[in-house]
Amino acid sequence: MHKYAMLSLFVIASAMAVVFSITSIEKVEEEVPLAENEVLFVMENFAFDQEVYEIEAGEKVLLLENKSGIHEFSIDGTEVNVTQNEGVNFTFESGQEYTIRCSLTCGTGHLDMVSTIVVL
Repeated sequence: MHKYAMLSLFVIASAMAVVFSITSIEKVEEEVPLAENEVLFVMENFAFDQEVYEIEAGEKVLLLENKSGIHEFSIDGTEVNVTQNEGVNFTFESGQEYTIRCSLTCGTGHLDMVSTIVVL
């Protein structure tokens, strides 16, 4: 009798574990809207999500989202390096153009990870 009770408890616990693991997999991340002064750069192996980012002049908070792989980016001619976990403040002047590059060696396509910021 004791063996059947233990077996029943084990089967119930296993079934509950399966149910909880399935429900945790189905969680969907909600997109949080950007503030007016935030600019999101999305990177994946081996590209930025845009060839050219057109942004308004002024102080901006630069944010990074990695879709695949682990990336960071820098802005040529500045000390700016943006990582996944922190926003970076930078003031853009109208009429300027900046080259941005992946600054974390990420594989064979790393050198092709280049985009442009055009400041309006």
